[in-house]
Amino acid sequence: MPSSRALSHLLASVFVASLLPAVPASAQVLRGTVRSNVTDAPISGTRVTALTGTDGREEGSATTDSIGEFVIRVGHPGIYRIAAVHPAFLAATFAEVEVEAGEEVTLSLRLVDGAVPLPPLEVVGRRTSRNSTLDGYFDRLQRYGRGGPGRFLTRQAIADVNPPTLMQALQVGMGLRVQYRPETGYTPFIVRGTSCVPRTYLDGMSIEPWELDALVPPSEIEGVEVYSGPVQPPPAYADRSGCGVILVWSRRDSENMQPMTWRRWATFGGLVGLLLGTAVAF
Repeated sequence: MPSSRALSHLLASVFVASLLPAVPASAQVLRGTVRSNVTDAPISGTRVTALTGTDGREEGSATTDSIGEFVIRVGHPGIYRIAAVHPAFLAATFAEVEVEAGEEVTLSLRLVDGAVPLPPLEVVGRRTSRNSTLDGYFDRLQRYGRGGPGRFLTRQAIADVNPPTLMQALQVGMGLRVQYRPETGYTPFIVRGTSCVPRTYLDGMSIEPWELDALVPPSEIEGVEVYSGPVQPPPAYADRSGCGVILVWSRRDSENMQPMTWRRWATFGGLVGLLLGTAVAF
């Protein structure tokens, strides 16, 4: 019979052993790091998967931490293929590795940068433009200024006439008929008859022709285009009414002139409304 002291030691040993975690006899571990093949920097956020060598079934997976390390526990010894996937790198499947029962295998994986190389770039021309619509005017002036669809009134031609209003510049410089209408004011006409009002644009924005004098003085005009036929104007300003088209382009090198904006249109509309209200009151 064992002594009471020996029995006490035996019971204490059994109690301590019951508190220790059980370690499976068949635990296999794959651990390692994932690094860039170019910079050798660790790659965090990489999904690493252990696939069985026979049927490619996933046996375990892990995601690399901030220093590119991972730990995968596989339930069975055998041959595994390791796959690694990261959004910024090319996905890779590495050669097979054999893991024996209870073995811990350390791996070092390298991924190739997934950036796609671009073909060399050749610059074949440069052009600085402050206003594409004004560029269109200059292109048409160069092509058709001496003959072709439309008539042109340039900045220099306006300066030579030196008219007090744009309507007089259209009348003297381009021979348009200008008639005064009590309900609107002075209105230019391209075709015969006073009921056919031409479509009018200032810097590409549609306006009423009698608004020209209130919006822009002659000294701020870069050029004017006048088209009388329905197929003559540029496609963006095509005229189906048959009354003609007037394109007015303001200068961009003037200290006082600024491009037409919706704020300027709102201010102009408020002034017109105020004037009309005053007229009705009287």
